Amino acid sequence: AHETRPQLYEHGVLMAVLAAHLVREGGAPIHDMTMAATAALLHDLGMLHIDPELLDGGHPIDGDERRPLYVHPVTSSMLIARFPEYPKEVARAILEHHELLDGSGYPRGLVGDAVSPLGRLLSLCEVVTAMFDGTREFPEQRVSLLLRMTLKRFDAALVPSIHRLLRACPPVEASVSLTVEESVAGLQPMAELVTRLQAVGVTLAGPTLDASAQSVLRSIRDQADTLQRALFEAGVTPEQLAQLVQSADADPSLRAELWALTRELHWHLRSCANQLRRRWGTGARGQVLPAELDTWIADVEALAAS
Repeated sequence: AHETRPQLYEHGVLMAVLAAHLVREGGAPIHDMTMAATAALLHDLGMLHIDPELLDGGHPIDGDERRPLYVHPVTSSMLIARFPEYPKEVARAILEHHELLDGSGYPRGLVGDAVSPLGRLLSLCEVVTAMFDGTREFPEQRVSLLLRMTLKRFDAALVPSIHRLLRACPPVEASVSLTVEESVAGLQPMAELVTRLQAVGVTLAGPTLDASAQSVLRSIRDQADTLQRALFEAGVTPEQLAQLVQSADADPSLRAELWALTRELHWHLRSCANQLRRRWGTGARGQVLPAELDTWIADVEALAAS
């Protein structure tokens, strides 16, 4: 990785440092720190078996192209499990580093206590370090907002440590290029897509879909409900957005918060669309994706391309 995929290497090192810090702050012994750092350093070995051109960021990844990404935790875990020097907890945590406590992760869609403590640690470190890959603007604001919008996805005992780290970061001196009006214009169609997904979930909840499809739909609808609550708490309602447009652009903190909210909501919508396609394909037992959901996914993808 160091020679051929330096960004992947740097990500692994940053993961190891953050994982060790979180374990140390929790007062665990040195053995646990070492195990956490080892799992974090090696968690993405499976990415070395994916075509680099797929990951170069030059084109959006969709459909079958996503399959190698969804299985890379399995590949990484299998590679580590071949070596008895690594504890089984390490291989298991590597398998779980994209699992989320609300069941929206992959590769197995585990929920709650089904995710091991070390797996929970890695999944939190994964989303935090991904924001600090050197390509994203204002990563501190985006991480803070992400953790506030997805309370049920991560270990509540670990999240306060991340917020303490964020508060210790030096103040951001750069300003957001978008005006408040531009951010609001971007937020409005995305907020409407959240509302639409909730409405479609209600419309399809009936005898037309069997229990397996209803389970997938219920999970996605729960995520839409969580997003809707987070948006209300952030002041993203039609009335409040209209008031924000009248706000003075001289307030840099408001501009930064709205900028981060726009990008975070965009990411969540794409994540819901990808989950819907993936989980429907594996969990709906061959039932055809309803036209309403297919149209919603197409609208999210069109929004992402605009």
